[in-house]
Amino acid sequence: MTAERRRRWSAAAVAALALLAACTSDPPSPEEEREARIRDRLDETFSRAQVDCIVDQLDEPARTALDGEGALDADSEELAAYSLVLVDCVTVDTDTD
Repeated sequence: MTAERRRRWSAAAVAALALLAACTSDPPSPEEEREARIRDRLDETFSRAQVDCIVDQLDEPARTALDGEGALDADSEELAAYSLVLVDCVTVDTDTD
């Protein structure tokens, strides 16, 4: 087998393994899906570092509220908690993108 043929075969084998790995991976859990939806919502406004900080600090009720499509209620505890997290994550220099 020539060196060129070995390289082609190796590249094809790597591509086939990558496709196989992608096809056999487990589907995301409901928690992973929820976090992805929350991150997508936050990505519209904040940097990646800020989103990481926010998601790391959110409590469960705030996560649940942010998973919805509408705005948080102005007088809710979830908005108050979310606001405190924003102050912490956005006013510090977390933008390392």
